[in-house]
Amino acid sequence: MYRWGHPYLTPAQRTVGTQVNVSHVAPTPVGMQLTATVELVAVEGRSLLSNVECRDEAGIIGSGTHQRAIIDLDNQRLQDKAKP
Repeated sequence: MYRWGHPYLTPAQRTVGTQVNVSHVAPTPVGMQLTATVELVAVEGRSLLSNVECRDEAGIIGSGTHQRAIIDLDNQRLQDKAKP
């Protein structure tokens, strides 16, 4: 299983998406290959900001930002939600 941020996070940490802002600027024909590129551009405390870009064989089809937050799996709020 892939863990976003591995090996930079401890085994007790994960990241969760908090905001996605992507503009779709062009269509892609069925069967054309797509490529997504993600670049981490800022780390502020537990907040991670990435630029994203999606391309097909003809050029850019979408771009924007994706924000994630680092969480601890032993977080009490998270554990309380998991109780039946």
